[in-house]
Amino acid sequence: MADAVRIEAVDTQTLLAELVGQVVDVWANAHGLGRASTTRREFGGDRVPRHAGRDGFEFLGAFGPGGRLVGFVYGYTGAPGQWWYDRVAAALDPSSRAEWLERSHFELTELAVDPAYQDGGIGSRLHDTLLERLPHERALLSALADNGRVIRFYEHRGWRLLLPELRFEPGRPLFAILGKELRQ
Repeated sequence: MADAVRIEAVDTQTLLAELVGQVVDVWANAHGLGRASTTRREFGGDRVPRHAGRDGFEFLGAFGPGGRLVGFVYGYTGAPGQWWYDRVAAALDPSSRAEWLERSHFELTELAVDPAYQDGGIGSRLHDTLLERLPHERALLSALADNGRVIRFYEHRGWRLLLPELRFEPGRPLFAILGKELRQ
């Protein structure tokens, strides 16, 4: 099944005009969110369009038989003034902040594969294809701190733990912050 999946770049206009509904479905299915989820509506109605407008935005889709989206990865160039950047910058020590955030970096924001297509290498292909395309020196991401499977996925691809736990907002789960050197 994974062999029949093709990975391709998607431009912002096509993403927002034609694919955002499929993106939300894949993301919600991967996260176990129901159709009525407020988070699901916020993701498609606010988060994806806001992220798509950022500098350096890159989106790759994994398309299965019939052209249906079965996975995706996206991110953008991180910069001061962005919600995620500012919270991570405040949590890192000055040396780590200078090394990881103050240099050109890509924030890998989302990587999701529909559960029916997981464990077939699609996530790895999306990850690797995206990182190969980037001009940035570094990449950063956050993952739920208690999701060992996801953290191991990234560590096996050369990411390293920068911060084991960061709570972005009171009452929200803890996240781990990981970084990867892309260019030496």
